[in-house]
Amino acid sequence: MEDFIVSCPMRIITLAPAYPPLDSISKCVQMIEHGIKSGTPIQLHLYSSPNKHKTIVNFPTVSYAGNRSFLIYFKILKLIHCQLLANELISKRQLYYLDVALFEKQGKVDKCVDIIASSLNAALVDLNIIPSQKGLVYGNLDVNGYTITKDNGSVLIPSIRHFKISFETMPDRIVILEKDAILSGLISKDRESQCLGNIILITGRGFPDRLTKSFIYQLTAHFPQIPVHGYFDADIHGFMIFQEYSSKPIEKNSIGPTAAVVAAPNLKLKGAKLLGDTDFLMINERDIILTISQLKIASVSNLTGNLREIQRSLFLNVKRELQLSDVLFG
Repeated sequence: MEDFIVSCPMRIITLAPAYPPLDSISKCVQMIEHGIKSGTPIQLHLYSSPNKHKTIVNFPTVSYAGNRSFLIYFKILKLIHCQLLANELISKRQLYYLDVALFEKQGKVDKCVDIIASSLNAALVDLNIIPSQKGLVYGNLDVNGYTITKDNGSVLIPSIRHFKISFETMPDRIVILEKDAILSGLISKDRESQCLGNIILITGRGFPDRLTKSFIYQLTAHFPQIPVHGYFDADIHGFMIFQEYSSKPIEKNSIGPTAAVVAAPNLKLKGAKLLGDTDFLMINERDIILTISQLKIASVSNLTGNLREIQRSLFLNVKRELQLSDVLFG
């Protein structure tokens, strides 16, 4: 990898790993600002993974898009720099809203932030960037000194640097749900009759975000003795969401610079099922194409034991949404 600064008519700046990352970002921002003030052409080098794919942005260029790309990286570096200096946390979504006119799309911010983190070989939390809150948790547990109880109802999974989870009484099981509607129904029943017992309910509200998967990883990694059950729609989308938890590695920058971990590798698929007399929905052409492609992928993986429902779905040409009666009461 190049030195941080190479003396030449064009100033080449490489965003290289340093701990704390603030040191590298501070030097990078300083050099860019000096180059702009002195009128020296700048070439910024970033790596999406060390010594592999290189991202190069230049300033100034004759291209409007090229100049804009450079300004986006520079603005995000400055915003991260400010957050690190102030020791304050910020989400990607909040970063986007700090300059909507420049960024235009949330996806541009997400991509730039991930490349910056990768170039520094740092986790997002090391840059004081945290995921937006999406997932919900229900149960009795302590998260970083904050006590969550069933009396609170379902609460957003907290956006914090590192989870420290503890229990006064070890839960009987952890249940991962596809939808928050099922979670709400279970909470209502639990309040009526306390039928759930000592249980932790979690939902990512569809496809889970990094924060939800990171939270579940901390639970399953530190408490492997607790059974983990999953309840999803009996269709291809439910199966893909199951895979997000059970076999797809969490993005490495979510946990640490070199992490390649799965949220819940021992997740047991429990529902829904394409069995019995019930209301089915017909699958459409897109469902069929997606199912066939996923079956091809899964056939060479270790997921063969969990393919039954989507194979049935394809054979019967039907799918079924998860019902409250399927979860713990069926």
